[in-house]
Amino acid sequence: MEGGSYALRRRGAAVSPKGQGSGDELKLKEAARSEAGAYKGNGGESCDLLAPANYHVGLAQRDLLRLAEQRLGQPDVSIHPRLRSTGGLSVTQLWTHEDWELYASSSRWWDAVMEWPQSSVLRRTMAPIVALIVFSLAVALLNQAILPGWGVAFRLALPMAPLSLSGGSLALLLVFRTNQAYDRHREARQNWGALVLRTREIMQVLVAHSLYRDGLLVEENDKDVALMARFLAVYGWVLRVRLTPLRRGLGEDEEAIRELLPEREAKWILASRVQARPGQVLMRLRALIAGLHRRQALGDMALHFQEEQLALLSVVGGCCERLLSSPIGPTYTRHSMRVLLLWLFALPLALDTGSTAQLLISVVSTAYIMLGIDEMAIQIEQPFAVLPLQQLAIASTRGVAEALRPMPDSFEHEPSDNDAS
Repeated sequence: MEGGSYALRRRGAAVSPKGQGSGDELKLKEAARSEAGAYKGNGGESCDLLAPANYHVGLAQRDLLRLAEQRLGQPDVSIHPRLRSTGGLSVTQLWTHEDWELYASSSRWWDAVMEWPQSSVLRRTMAPIVALIVFSLAVALLNQAILPGWGVAFRLALPMAPLSLSGGSLALLLVFRTNQAYDRHREARQNWGALVLRTREIMQVLVAHSLYRDGLLVEENDKDVALMARFLAVYGWVLRVRLTPLRRGLGEDEEAIRELLPEREAKWILASRVQARPGQVLMRLRALIAGLHRRQALGDMALHFQEEQLALLSVVGGCCERLLSSPIGPTYTRHSMRVLLLWLFALPLALDTGSTAQLLISVVSTAYIMLGIDEMAIQIEQPFAVLPLQQLAIASTRGVAEALRPMPDSFEHEPSDNDAS
């Protein structure tokens, strides 16, 4: 920052040694309280003892942390109901150290067996497996009872050679499709990880260059920095709504917008189409950064960095839009499913075991393996149906709020006990 006039205030300088606020400090807080009515749920002192002394920034930090705590205990409705974890570990949640320990524990084999009935893969593949069981029983009954009883020498059977030759091609179809689905899931997770990282970095650079100068607070930038913190936190929530069907009850995310933003700003965002809201948030952030730069509260290098980070946030939104609107080729998916069904229903005709039990065990186990591979690809092909978007949005909100904590340099200017005496 160069040039311009700055309202610099030493942290704690306006507070008497007894902890009583001076007249100027009380006036500042009373004025801020009157303006805080524009923020839903605001009012009173900041509950964070390490919150900045600037009142608007302190209110923004408190509101962001409060929203994160409220949403943390709520079910993540962005996850598709049929894919929610009913017990055990899943990609539908962010993992902790305890989850990794459980994942690698020696009891994982026992846990996998005990949780088998709740498996989403088993539930989703049950219908075609039951159809294969019925078909296999019909083939076994005809070949072992009905046709021999009628004196018919004909048997419902196929040679095993065609199935063996086509098995390799089927495996390639399934492997290619599964790899493509996992690539989509990995890309979506990387983009949301970048969102959490970029929002935190933007806030950190903004606080370092605009809210502090040589360890002193710059009061005239208080409102703009606080408003940028609110919009950065909102970006994750509006993008989450964009990527999730509205019928799942995402109205609480619109309520989050009203809680974080001033009334006029919230109405402006909510008046836009759901698809346009992420872009509207970025446009408002760019306008706030440009205003800080015009007042010489943000240097050229910091401005360039902020614009780059906002451009990367825009890329994140664009990549998520592409993943949502462009699936793996439906023709390829349909062809692989048809080939898989033909191969599985030909299997009972090619297995001449002479035993109905052996036939059923062979068909069911093979069908579960092959159909399970296809089902896992289906579950993650639309990554936003399984990613914990709510937890990721909470992580972004917390990262922005924690960036508002005072820097260590600012403590050097606080009066010591010896100075107060």
